[in-house]
Amino acid sequence: MALDRDGMLHNVWGGGDLAAVPPGPMPRLWSLWDSSLARNLAYDSVAAARLLAAQRGRRAFHLLVPTTSGLRRQYARLIQAQLQPFGWDVRIDEVDLSVVQQRVGAGQFDAVLWAWASGPSPIDATLQNWTRRGFGGPNPGRYDNPQLDRLLEGAARTRSREAATRQLRSAIALWNTDVPAATLYAPDNVAAVNRRVSEVTIRPDSWLALVRMWRIPASQLSDRDRVGS
Repeated sequence: MALDRDGMLHNVWGGGDLAAVPPGPMPRLWSLWDSSLARNLAYDSVAAARLLAAQRGRRAFHLLVPTTSGLRRQYARLIQAQLQPFGWDVRIDEVDLSVVQQRVGAGQFDAVLWAWASGPSPIDATLQNWTRRGFGGPNPGRYDNPQLDRLLEGAARTRSREAATRQLRSAIALWNTDVPAATLYAPDNVAAVNRRVSEVTIRPDSWLALVRMWRIPASQLSDRDRVGS
């Protein structure tokens, strides 16, 4: 609640619809997307100040950021600026991506601006990224809540779509209560294809999957298209 994620989104992405603040660890293609799941995470500087004032101990941490991502470097500075009024000293460590990966893999970091890839299955992706299955991999903070595991495993076992959705929603709501990470943005992928190309179908989980089916009619082939033919 100390981070104005909507404000950061507008600052970095502008006023378009290329990205949105996710209501949990999910991409925009999941039907599970529902802003009501993250009501407890709404920006509230007064409540945040009160909560943080009650905390004792160290008020500084290092934020690991890859130099290869201009987007994440912008977010790092916004996070630093937003937490400074609450008395937090955010020290940004900008290093090569390989160094970030090495430190994250070894658990040698305070916080990291990381990106998670999620496939079309909410159950599989959440199990891999936010349970013990992801230790040493996509769950570098080693977040572990047995109740979340039970909800996800129950959703995986049931043959009822409605029951699975209920358990998934409960799992995401629980994740938002624990807040093992702050989800900052979920982008939409945008593809531009020359109008000469026909039979274009793009799968949301892999844009390359059906490229073999794309065609350029013979009447619209250019000299470059004919090279090697």
